[in-house]
Parts: sequence; C-alpha cells; structure tokens
Amino acid sequence: MYVINVFNIFQIIYFYFSAKEPSRKRKAYEPVNAEHSRLAKHYLTYVGRTFIDVEDNIEFTITDVTINSSYKGTLFFEYSEGNNAEKEYSPCKEIISEEWTKWK
Repeated sequence: MYVINVFNIFQIIYFYFSAKEPSRKRKAYEPVNAEHSRLAKHYLTYVGRTFIDVEDNIEFTITDVTINSSYKGTLFFEYSEGNNAEKEYSPCKEIISEEWTKWK
C-alpha cells in the first residue's frame, strides 16, 4: 500500500511549479551577411563552391557562412555532402588553409 504524507505532497507541488519552461535558445549556428564584417564578406564568396576532402575522398558544397555564439569571433562554413540534407560546420579559416582541402 502506498502512503502519501503531507511532506510528499509538498515535494510534488514544489517540483511541479519550480520546473523551468524550456528556454528559447538561439540556434547554435546563425547565418551572417556581408555587413557582418569584411572577413564574412570574403568568406561569402565561397558559398556555392565545392571542395574535396582528399583524406576521405568526399565532395562537399559550401552552403552558408555562419557564427556560433559559443565561439566568439570565429566564422564557420556550413557545408553538406552532395544532396545530403545533413549540414556540417567547420571554421572557415581551417577549411581554406588545411592541406586536406582541394577546391574544385
């Protein structure tokens, strides 16, 4: 037999009303436009271009330039493999300067 005492009732009421509503967080990655910075304007010229990861021999297409509030001052390329809807993100500087990237 389950016994509910006054203490249990107060605990249930307390936890019910103290539970926070989910916050409306910003997206992890948000698009930038050319007015964001001179560097963003430069990186936006890469949108639509294709590169090959020569280590894995996979072709990716740059779809956007974004920022992430967790990484202050870092711009990210949003890219995907072929027609795959799954987006990936890497710092723009890394993709442009790394040896494993071959531009088409």
